[in-house]
This record gives sequence, structure tokens and C-alpha cells, in this order.
Amino acid sequence: MQHTSGDAINATRKAVRSASAAITLVLAGSLLAGCTGATASASAPAAPPAPVPADVSITPNDGTDTVLPNGVVTVSARTGTLNHVDVTDPSGVYLLGSYNVGHTVWTSTAPLVPASDYAVKVSTTGPTGDLADATSAFATAAVDAAKRLLVSQVTPADGDTVGVAYPLVVQFNHSVINREEVTKKLQVTTTPQVNGAWYWIDAQTVDYRPQGFWPEGTVVKLNANLTGVSGGNGLWGVKNLASGFTVGRQQVIKVNVKTHKLTVVRDGKTIASFPVSTGKPGWETRDGTKVIMEKVLNKHWTNTAIDAPEAYSLYSAHAMRMTNSGEFIHDAPWNTGNIGAANTSHGCVGMTVSDMAWLYDHTIVGDAVIVTGSPKPYTEIYNRYQDWNVSWTKWQTGNYNLSDG
Repeated sequence: MQHTSGDAINATRKAVRSASAAITLVLAGSLLAGCTGATASASAPAAPPAPVPADVSITPNDGTDTVLPNGVVTVSARTGTLNHVDVTDPSGVYLLGSYNVGHTVWTSTAPLVPASDYAVKVSTTGPTGDLADATSAFATAAVDAAKRLLVSQVTPADGDTVGVAYPLVVQFNHSVINREEVTKKLQVTTTPQVNGAWYWIDAQTVDYRPQGFWPEGTVVKLNANLTGVSGGNGLWGVKNLASGFTVGRQQVIKVNVKTHKLTVVRDGKTIASFPVSTGKPGWETRDGTKVIMEKVLNKHWTNTAIDAPEAYSLYSAHAMRMTNSGEFIHDAPWNTGNIGAANTSHGCVGMTVSDMAWLYDHTIVGDAVIVTGSPKPYTEIYNRYQDWNVSWTKWQTGNYNLSDG
């Protein structure tokens, strides 16, 4: 057996330690080199993306000053969304409008006021979430005085209390071509609710009534929202109007031509009956439903007013008009012998002085007068008010083409 000396063993151990140290240094150097390499190859932080505002278009174009009253304002976000859109006139009144489902389009839903400046302010969110604002301005064209469509008269007048048969009547200052479009701007509300419909009498007059007489106590309100509506032939509505009336007690006057009798029915009950004399042959009192249009004191009658062949000049203390053509209920002291016995008038309903005084005091404008038994029908739509003789089915068509005009 060979033995190794102590010196040899020590020398071997030193050699192993030296090799281990070398390996350690190499590994450490490799690790250091690896760390240094990773640090050198790291990229710089990315720069934040540039803000992208919403792409917005506004119509009418900024600075336009000839916009018609029926013009439509639109605001569209081709990219991004609309947060809020304000369109205001010089008084700060907001123009009504609505958004689409995605809030990318806003469209005005109300007409514009003629000769007015409008400011548009828009708040948006861009596709990258950035907020931005946009503004614009435009003006509407003025409407010449000769082309302004206005309500010239409403009957019954605002605040009136009338009988159950008085229709709501709206008269315009010009003939209306776009009758259906204008009718849509005439809004009627009633309390309690009563369904009704409009019907054109002529090109300047339209009436509103329910199927039957107004219920007692009904409050009727009209809002004529004409601003911005086109009446046709260059006419433009430039002003809104509000009016209202109340329906009084329920009363109907019934006249029977054959029996020479007038009956007053209130709330379904007969409260008075009187003898009368109506129109003679050739001048018959018209058959149908009429309306008390006005009450007159000391009425003067002449043959020239109605082109009657016989000359006369007479007076009644009390008279109540039923038609434009001249049918009245009135006292006829010159015809007392025929009252209740024969029809001898020129179309009017004649009564004794005392009976007519009572009827005058117990009647209000708007009460219905229903005449029966006459061979002459009441058919002239223009011979006011013939409204109740038009069937409800026909009335609901609106008569926009004026087939009865």
C-alpha cells in the first residue's frame, strides 16, 4: 500500500480550493453579466396617447342667418358621444329636442321663432374619453308682415261661459293651404276629458266639437302653437295663442214647426213651453240643430235686409240669432193672432212679448235650438253654426279639402 505524505495532501487541498474559487468567480461574473445585460436591454416608458376629441357637426352651419321657421337643428357626433346640447334664443329659452339611442345625434323637436338669433353649445366625450366643447350660432329669417299667419279670432272668447252647443271656432287672418298641418298645431284640452275633432268650414275657419253636446261644466282650453308652422303659399305662423271657455248649464230649446210649439228643456226636464209662429211657405224655418249666436235688444227688422218682396219696418224688444242668414227667435207683437196657430214669418220663430222676455232671460249664447217638422233642411255649413248637422263620421275627416266649403 502506497502512502501519500502530509505535504502532498496539503498541496492537493490548495489546488481544489483554488479551482473552486475560480469557478465561483466565473459564475459570479456570468451572473453580473446577465444582470447588466437585462438592464441595458429594457425599453423606455410609452408616452400617453394624444387626446382625440369627438368629431361633431352642427346644422344649420355656424353664421347662417336665413333659416326658415320650420328648420331643424341637428347635432351629430361622428366619433364619440354627446353629453349635452343646449340651443337657446336671446331670451335664454331652450329649444326642445331629443337624442338618439346612442347619444350620438340630437334633433330639435320644436319650431324656431322667426327673426331670432340662436346659440348652440355642445358638450362631448371623445373616443379616448376626453371631454370637449363645441359652439355655433345661427339666425332665423324674418317673415314679412303680409306672410304672417295669425289667429284673428277665437270664439267663444277667452273666459266666456256658453251653452252646450257652442263649438270652438278658430279664424285665421289668411286662407290656409296646409290645413291638416296647421290643425295639428291646434291643441285642445278639456276638463273633464271630452273627445272632439276639428272640421274646416272654409279656408280661414276651423271648428272643434265633440260627438254630442258639451257636458255641463266642461272647461275647454285651446293652445294654438302656430310659431314656425307653414300655412302654405309662403305663410308662416309667427305667434302662439291660448284661450279657454267654460260650458254652462245643460239647456236645449226645441221648436216644432208643425205644432207651432217651443219647449225649453234643462237637464233633461221640460221647464217651459210656448206657442210660436215659424216660417211661411217659401221662407220656411230650417230643420235641424242650430246655436244661439247672439242676443239683441230692440232689434230693427226691414224687408231690404233679407230681400223680402213686401215692405216693412218693425221692432222687437228681444231677439236671439240662430243663423247668419237671419233666422232669429224674437217677439212679434204684430203677429200675435198667428202665434200658436199658423206659420207666417220670413223664417224666424215668433213669440208673444211676455213669452220672449222670459226666454231671453233664461237663455245664454251657445244654447242649442233643435227645429223639427220643417220641409227645409239646414245644410249650409257656412250659415253658422251648422256643425251639429254634420255626421260625426264625416266630421272626423277634418274636411281638409273643403268639400263643404
